[in-house]
Amino acid sequence: MSNPRPTGHPYAWLPHANFSTASLMLFALRIRDGMLQILAIVLLFSFVFGLSTLLYGSFYFFYMPGSQTLSHPVHFTFQPCPASHDLGTSSKCSYLIANLTWNPTRPLFGDTHHRIALQLEMPGSPANSKAGMFLVCVHLLTLPLESGQDPLAPLSWCRSVLVPFKSDARQWIEAFMLGPLQVAGLISDDETILVEFFNGILNPGPTSLIAVGLEVQSRWVDVNKAEFFVHAKFSGLRHLMFHHPIVCSLVGVSSLSTVVLSLVYLFWKRFFEPAVVVKMSLSERHALARERLLRAQGSQFNPLRVAEDKKET
Repeated sequence: MSNPRPTGHPYAWLPHANFSTASLMLFALRIRDGMLQILAIVLLFSFVFGLSTLLYGSFYFFYMPGSQTLSHPVHFTFQPCPASHDLGTSSKCSYLIANLTWNPTRPLFGDTHHRIALQLEMPGSPANSKAGMFLVCVHLLTLPLESGQDPLAPLSWCRSVLVPFKSDARQWIEAFMLGPLQVAGLISDDETILVEFFNGILNPGPTSLIAVGLEVQSRWVDVNKAEFFVHAKFSGLRHLMFHHPIVCSLVGVSSLSTVVLSLVYLFWKRFFEPAVVVKMSLSERHALARERLLRAQGSQFNPLRVAEDKKET
């Protein structure tokens, strides 16, 4: 005959099992409270981070003059040599030329310092290593924004450029140390050259840039990529925010997040934290009331006079 199941708890008949419904419910409530707290913390930090990013972005948009900076990629063109021409070491029968145009209604120059430059990325080809010194010229056509004025006379600058010389020993060392990275495509052997044409106040009045002409006066130079830019010469905080945007954004968002978290904490402590209730016995309440009464009387209370009154009685 089989033993009858004991009555009482529904799982009491299982061997070596002792379930407590209250403990399970308490454990489930603790897990739920913990998950809610984690969710609340994640939402709070997401809100603070989003608000801080929005505040810093708004400050950057209104504080940094976007119309004072301009950059544009440059695509050079040239006249190829005919098939009957003796190519020699170059397939270009003309200089490298590029023309850029912009919206004339956009103000760019004013009574601030500007830097006009061209950045060239030149591959480490044999032609560039033998190019030597050559000229790079720029021609600007500007238009005053004041009504009734004609375009100003074209401005032109030419600067000499020299490709950095690399000896055979340096080329062998670079090929031995950086060759695997270049084969993997992580780095390139391009040489970056910055050609600065102008640095100062171009025109005291509001002026717009209409067109730019660029010319590399050499048929032996190879250019992989080029970029023309006009940047205002900032100082102070604008200089840091323009030249180090990532570092300034990290510092700004972190500082704003700290301020917002402090304000949220003070707001919570002031309005949402429950008041602390102190339980006191009857004697402690009487003592507290007596102390308050003595404080209210102030200078009227004199312990010596109270002691003399007790002796007389």
